[in-house]
Amino acid sequence: MVAAMTDVLNYALGILTHTPWWVWLILLAVTALGLRDLRPRRLSPYGMAALPLVSLILTLLGLMRAVPPWPALATWALLAMLGAYVGTARASRRQMTLVDGQIHVTGSWFSLGLGWAIFAVQYAQGVLGAIIPGLRADPLWLAATFGFSGFTLALGLGWLVRMLQRIRALRQAGLVTP
Repeated sequence: MVAAMTDVLNYALGILTHTPWWVWLILLAVTALGLRDLRPRRLSPYGMAALPLVSLILTLLGLMRAVPPWPALATWALLAMLGAYVGTARASRRQMTLVDGQIHVTGSWFSLGLGWAIFAVQYAQGVLGAIIPGLRADPLWLAATFGFSGFTLALGLGWLVRMLQRIRALRQAGLVTP
């Protein structure tokens, strides 16, 4: 039993040590963005768009690597609808206050959790794709990976669109300075 655990730990350590250095920079950046969002802060449309745009880029890169079969596209669309619903619901509950005509939001774990989830799944997909090259052709694997991609993309974009709608409504009411 101890020998088996040692083998597993050595295997995991080998994966971590052979991970390219730039992957850890991405994790650091995602973590920094997420930690920033834990504190109350002034809302910036550019800052809000960071994680949803990262998710969009990862989705487009995934589509460039392989054109998914119809079941994977259907899974993507179904989970994208669910993600958009969850994202807009989360954004609708985010508390906003006005301070000197500028929008401030309460701290939230949402960005940190979303960023780590995207990173973890992308990392796992890369590792498993390297270890089991045939996995990239498996229909169930493609449906699962594209489904997660659709969910996270729509979750982030749904959240972003709803937050921007709320800001626009406040601006139209004359409560927020442009």
